Amino acid sequence: MATLAGQRAKFTLALNQYNLSEDSDTRATFARRMAEVIAAAPANGFTVSQVTTGQSYPSEVNQFVNDPSISEDSGVSEEQAVKTIKEKVDTSDVTKIGEGGGIVYAYGYLCCQDRIKVGSTGGSTDVDADAVGRIA
Repeated sequence: MATLAGQRAKFTLALNQYNLSEDSDTRATFARRMAEVIAAAPANGFTVSQVTTGQSYPSEVNQFVNDPSISEDSGVSEEQAVKTIKEKVDTSDVTKIGEGGGIVYAYGYLCCQDRIKVGSTGGSTDVDADAVGRIA
């Protein structure tokens, strides 16, 4: 059974890898992977907005969403995607305060030390993975 945090991680991982590549074939591979997650969202009980967390994604992805050859098996499990995303975010200095159904998070940038990003998550059973995925 698909989890929202896992589907978000698979989408985010594919988006990150798409953005890191300049090779058109590699980008097409990751566009297909994003499309797989987007196309499977309703069957998994999620909306596209929930899976993408409102992130914009390349228009190239849309050409694959309705492609009947797209399957949900991208070769990356939810567990692998969550693990990979968690490894990309430095959580060594995290302070967690309180309990609840969501997380408010803030993080800074080494390149712009006078700036921080503040965001929130909620509604997922794995809010820690959700926050790390949003940061990634």
